[in-house]
Amino acid sequence: MKIAGAVVIGLVSATLCTPALGTPALAEEPACKLIGVLGSSLLQQCGDQLHSFGLDLSDMRREVSNDQEGRFSFDCPVSLMCTGSPSIGGFFIDADKWKKGVKDAQAIGQILQSPPMTAEAAGAVTPKPMQAACEPFDVTISGTTGKGVCFNDAAKNTAAVAMVFADDDVGFLLNFSQPGIAPDKLRDSVVAMLAKFKIERAKGDVGLLRWMR
Repeated sequence: MKIAGAVVIGLVSATLCTPALGTPALAEEPACKLIGVLGSSLLQQCGDQLHSFGLDLSDMRREVSNDQEGRFSFDCPVSLMCTGSPSIGGFFIDADKWKKGVKDAQAIGQILQSPPMTAEAAGAVTPKPMQAACEPFDVTISGTTGKGVCFNDAAKNTAAVAMVFADDDVGFLLNFSQPGIAPDKLRDSVVAMLAKFKIERAKGDVGLLRWMR
């Protein structure tokens, strides 16, 4: 699935589709279903089109990977090169639930403790209350807006900043964590880092699914 997903995402990117002039607008957008995840990229089928979404980080020290449930991380293969920098991870979420719900520190904390939308047969999770270490704040990546909040694990002397982004198609969480730093200092650092992230999108005909093996 991962190799096939890479092939399809590449093909979608290479064959962008533009609606023909004069085509009547649909009353409702077609429902989308998940096809697969590769690294920090998501592929969905929406009606008769494939929609690909990719989150890229411009940092030569890091490379993206993901686990079996679809969580992704921007890791440093040479750990010494990232000394003094936060760990970065995330996963895709249900954009509609986020858009329709309350966007506060409690909601972000619950999402942070929940399984990704890409996790198969994920069991029920009862999130624990998480005390925010700063007020929620606005964030943006490539025009996609979201909310962020700080947390602090005093027992581990580790600060974290979790951010949730969503638009009409895709939602995702980014989590930054670092030991030995104050939550507000980490917040300022990662907000400045957001300029290094870029979102790439593409659409292609669902016929490209034939390339999936």
